[in-house]
Amino acid sequence: MSQSRQEIFREKYHAGLELISEGKHEEAMALLYEAAKIAPEGWLALANELIKDGKPELAEDRCKEILKLTKDFRILAAAYNNLGMIYCAKGLLTASEEAFNESRNLVSTSPDPLSNLALIHQWRQCYPESIRYASRALAIDPWHEQAQFIRSMCLLLSGDYIEGFKEYECRWRSKNNGLSKLNCNMPEWNGRNGKSVFIYGEQGHGDSILMMRYAKQIKAMGLKQSWVTQKSMSDLIRTIPEIDCVVEVGDPLPDFDCHLPAVSLPRVLGTTTSNIETKPYVPKPEDAVDYGEGFHVGISWRGSPSQTNDPIRSSSLKQWSDLLNVPGVTFHSLQAENAEEVLLYPEIKTYPAPSGWLETARRMAGLDLVISVDTAIVHLAGSMGIQCLCALHSRPYFVYPPKFGDITPWYDSVKLFRARKEHDWDFVFNNITNELIKRTSRRSA
Repeated sequence: MSQSRQEIFREKYHAGLELISEGKHEEAMALLYEAAKIAPEGWLALANELIKDGKPELAEDRCKEILKLTKDFRILAAAYNNLGMIYCAKGLLTASEEAFNESRNLVSTSPDPLSNLALIHQWRQCYPESIRYASRALAIDPWHEQAQFIRSMCLLLSGDYIEGFKEYECRWRSKNNGLSKLNCNMPEWNGRNGKSVFIYGEQGHGDSILMMRYAKQIKAMGLKQSWVTQKSMSDLIRTIPEIDCVVEVGDPLPDFDCHLPAVSLPRVLGTTTSNIETKPYVPKPEDAVDYGEGFHVGISWRGSPSQTNDPIRSSSLKQWSDLLNVPGVTFHSLQAENAEEVLLYPEIKTYPAPSGWLETARRMAGLDLVISVDTAIVHLAGSMGIQCLCALHSRPYFVYPPKFGDITPWYDSVKLFRARKEHDWDFVFNNITNELIKRTSRRSA
């Protein structure tokens, strides 16, 4: 029985890897290229795995090799689409757009490059054009997850929170975001029914803090409310007087007659950009850290590496250099993870990792100002009414709609400093430095 192309590919591919382990690199690459010519789709699958493994440079090389190895238009289209995704991660939007267009021209019946083009136009704040591409993708596949998600984001970014949050429910259809709804016999809360509601977090810490503002509104409606959260956040949520019960993940659930995922609260409660409650809703801890005399600023320069957009939203302390040299300021690290870089900056005061978010709140409550990239730190500062300067990347998000300029409709105490383009941190931190100088000058006057 003759071997299939895939079997021959795997045989040559693994033989090539064996040669690499023996240090015979030239022989190995020759064998690997033979494998790629026999089954370019296998080579493409390898490139996909490299993307997932966080090795974009190697994945880019594999994709470019595919363009030379085959004339199969379907494989070429997939390779161009993958290249576009790699360029997106690097912030090379023009190169991404060119790659996605190449893919679309090769296979006009695939919704993926159209959806990816919609995403690029969303990032460029061209919302009508983004919706047009997303609609074309949905005409091919009415259940295309990313295209639906992009359309919901464009509605939210345009200020249409009513329709936007309705369409945002499409997030539950994705197989890749790790979200899952509560599986029980009780109905979802519709904003009216029930006497006791169970609210469960679904996304990151920042989104959980953002949604806690609705505890006051739920209490005013006369409902008993229980919230489930991760252990690190439970003590912080217990300080919110309107919340009756806080449950940690893994604990037995309390009694309730309806439930709702936290980020569905804006939908069921009819949130618009004009009726958001922006007053502080997380009490400042009474035992706030006392830093003594002077002007004290807490900083956070990186987000969680588990977030897919972290390479875009996180910065390096090197980009904070001018800011850190502003006279009359004492800087304190609020970075809980990936803080090793701070060892190169002895002017920043460091502390042991906080035991939880309540400990972070204690540290923040004693500060005069917080400066942070787009992380949960910004949400916590805003929820407590602490003055915060947010160093924001250029890709728009509904919490910080560009149409509102340097403010957000969600928090009164947060001021935004938005990048003009991908990785435009010099512009951002130059403006934040000038703002900090103004604030310290007013304080000393």
